[in-house]
Amino acid sequence: MSFLTHEYIDHDNVALDFAKGDSIIFTNHHHEKIFESASLIKLPIMIYIYESTTQEDRKALVQINHKVGGSGVLKNMNIDQLSVQDLIYLMIVVSDNTATNTLIDHFGLQHINLFIQETLQCEQTQLNRYMMDAEAISEGKQNTTSSQDMIHILRFIAEHKHHQDMMNIMNDQHLNDKVSIYRSFYEDTLNFYTKTGEYDNVVNDVGIIQHEGALYYYCFLSNTNKPKKAIDFSHQFGSYIIQSILDI
Repeated sequence: MSFLTHEYIDHDNVALDFAKGDSIIFTNHHHEKIFESASLIKLPIMIYIYESTTQEDRKALVQINHKVGGSGVLKNMNIDQLSVQDLIYLMIVVSDNTATNTLIDHFGLQHINLFIQETLQCEQTQLNRYMMDAEAISEGKQNTTSSQDMIHILRFIAEHKHHQDMMNIMNDQHLNDKVSIYRSFYEDTLNFYTKTGEYDNVVNDVGIIQHEGALYYYCFLSNTNKPKKAIDFSHQFGSYIIQSILDI
């Protein structure tokens, strides 16, 4: 089954967008639909920190007061403080939940959320809870986003004065099992800057791909009762994106 004929191409709970610069190459027209963001919410957290701090600020050590499970390495390490910069790196590269919560504590959930709404102007993207917050989850609180917002966030990163710093971190991504699964085969021609998110039935992946000076943006959001099938579909989307870029 090819990407363009896959049953998930028109699935109500799957959003796909692929763009070059400001031009849309492909969309399944679900770009305004709100999805659970899972770990994609960590991208606007990173942007907020780079927008509101200096390089010296990011060298400051932050106390790690509470470790949580899920993604990451800090939960298994005997470390009680790290610099803001190192926490950002772990938050993105291994999607470390403890690093993320430490940064949210340090900078303030409401401050970050206000930045997302007012500066990024992403109305469908909200930081409503900490990572692995079982009580908040039981109350129905979820972090959210949309494909439209995510493409905007990726463009914001690429055009930011600290774009090289943020994109270098995203380029070191360790979690490449979804849309970017084939990146290792194209490292001589394509540069990938990505972030994934996964939670229960949620399978998400967004990224920037650079080829011959041009920047491409993609977003894959899904919340289906068959997450393994969604992951397989994300691989097909990734293959379609790569071939489209190389054929342009």
